[in-house]
Amino acid sequence: MVSETQYKKTGILLSVKPTIFSGNRVELEISQEASETTPDDTNTTSSPSIFNRKIDTTLTLSDGASVLLGGLITTQHSNSQQGVPGLMDLPLVGGLFRVSGAAGTRTELVMMIIPYIVDSDFEAKSLTKAYLERLSYGEEGKDSGAGQSVKLN
Repeated sequence: MVSETQYKKTGILLSVKPTIFSGNRVELEISQEASETTPDDTNTTSSPSIFNRKIDTTLTLSDGASVLLGGLITTQHSNSQQGVPGLMDLPLVGGLFRVSGAAGTRTELVMMIIPYIVDSDFEAKSLTKAYLERLSYGEEGKDSGAGQSVKLN
């Protein structure tokens, strides 16, 4: 028996293809993908199944305008049962010897996109510095207490 291994990218995958038009308009082709592995109990090998959700969007924004994208929602439910082995499976009285539980989670991927048209190296450095300061990394070369320092040339 020959087995073959394939590697697939899983997790949160994002692809953005920008196109700049006159009038400081930016067209964005956005592909969002959220995938995760789940055990496959129906297969004789130990290969997992991949649960995948994907959204493709095309939109046009002005330079510096923002858009909020969402919609990749995952809801998971699980039921569990614990109890005294043997006694919890008895008809009629088994319920006295077991505890049942249920849990659930809901996850939604939400992302904000703000395109900027950058005309020069100076403008790129200025935008990067302003963005890092908004993330509370502190001033240039100064440690903000978060264990990181940032120096822009």
